[in-house]
Amino acid sequence: MDSKHLASLIADNVEICEEADPAMDASSQFAQTAPGVQNQMPNPLSPIMEDADFFTYLMPGAVFEAHDGSQWLITDYEWDGRIGIENRWYPRQIANITTNDVRRSIAMWVEPVNVKVPAPIPGVVYN
Repeated sequence: MDSKHLASLIADNVEICEEADPAMDASSQFAQTAPGVQNQMPNPLSPIMEDADFFTYLMPGAVFEAHDGSQWLITDYEWDGRIGIENRWYPRQIANITTNDVRRSIAMWVEPVNVKVPAPIPGVVYN
């Protein structure tokens, strides 16, 4: 008997989709181990919910790229949600802004890794 034909019969009996890539499917609606942070399933029970890509690298020393292409180094992250930033290419541009200002303007994290930060959760407005 042909092994492909036998595999097809077994797949039909146990309802396995041959086109599906197991690495791309979440093992549950709350957890996913692959392929990476960019495709992480949102966890509604987490305090950061769908914003894991944003909060994972929000720390001093990280660099983000704004929607206008400028790159900013996070110099400090204060207890009250204020963030000190410095322009990576023009070090005299320094600001102390809120977390919401960073969230509104970020396009991607550049350091320590390149991670595109998706748009905010629908209905949430960062002003």
